[in-house]
Amino acid sequence: MVIFDFREGKCLDVEARDKKKDTLIELIDALEEGDTTLMNDKILKEVMVLVRHNIFRTFLNKLPSKAAVDPDEDEPHLEEAWPHLQLIYELLLKFVMTNTVPT
Repeated sequence: MVIFDFREGKCLDVEARDKKKDTLIELIDALEEGDTTLMNDKILKEVMVLVRHNIFRTFLNKLPSKAAVDPDEDEPHLEEAWPHLQLIYELLLKFVMTNTVPT
């Protein structure tokens, strides 16, 4: 449930961030393979907390003013955390698409 800072040079614990990424990939892979041991109340609650903390968040306003932006010349602004957030969205999708949900 730790939220990491993905801005360049700001993350103090790169090893923990990479471990979290590997764990998310492992969970996604297990759900893709149909591992039903992941579908219990405790894990489902933890995944929902993970989704809530990572997806429902405030955005940092780091974009330049409209007058300073030239779409033909400027690179698009991408969220630094997007590679991580993409895994969170994929995990959520796998849980939603799973046929086995605890009752």
